[in-house]
Amino acid sequence: MALLVASDDTFGPDADLIVLDRDGNKLLHRPRASYLSHSDGFLFIYPLVWNDNETVKVPVDGYKEGRSRGVLHIRLNREGASYETDPLLPAAAWRILAQQAPNVKETDIARFIAATGNASGLYAVLLANRDVWIVDILKGKALKAGAGYPLRWTKDKRLWLAANRSELPVYYSGL
Repeated sequence: MALLVASDDTFGPDADLIVLDRDGNKLLHRPRASYLSHSDGFLFIYPLVWNDNETVKVPVDGYKEGRSRGVLHIRLNREGASYETDPLLPAAAWRILAQQAPNVKETDIARFIAATGNASGLYAVLLANRDVWIVDILKGKALKAGAGYPLRWTKDKRLWLAANRSELPVYYSGL
């Protein structure tokens, strides 16, 4: 089991990676393995993914070494880690979104999901404020779908969106 936990009592942007075996014995403790830029004191979910039995992928955003948003691949049996930048929204999709939402900056894009299929040109774009936009490159349009978290595209090009309402907030634990 792998956990990302706050590196200090202030709930700052750093997170330590702790890996436990089936019996709860600590296999690895890597201080400040992940860095997600946010205000101190704000409790933030740090998602992680196992690549294989020996490698865990942790997010970085605003990393101290000058890296932009991406992931670190940390091997349990090695000291270092390899860095991989997140893919960028295609330029054509960004131009369309910027025309429809002129106050949005590229750095506001938290995540995007491309619809699969023969170059569909459809993207669900999640912004930092939790607004979700659907961008259609082929039609040259962008539509605000609402607030929440985009889950996936269906085969018939419909977007599953976890809607966010104040009485039923959406929390996610993975990217």
